[in-house]
Amino acid sequence: GLIYVASGMGGAFAGWLIGQVSQMYGVSLGFNLIIAFVAIFFVLTLFVKENPQN
Repeated sequence: GLIYVASGMGGAFAGWLIGQVSQMYGVSLGFNLIIAFVAIFFVLTLFVKENPQN
């Protein structure tokens, strides 16, 4: 439950932030922000550890 709520809120926030950056600094920087988000989430996934199923 909480994961789905957090992902929905994150998706809404990311879209809003990209829109704000695009309006202030231009569309190209707004779209480059998507690449930055992907890089951040890739690094964060490296720290997520799953418990092995026995």
